[in-house]
Amino acid sequence: MRILSLGVVCAGIITLSGFNVTAQE
Repeated sequence: MRILSLGVVCAGIITLSGFNVTAQE
């Protein structure tokens, strides 16, 4: 369960980071 949660958190961070980069451009 913890590994799954970490994966979701990491995916969320990566998605937010990519969204921020796209918004800045």
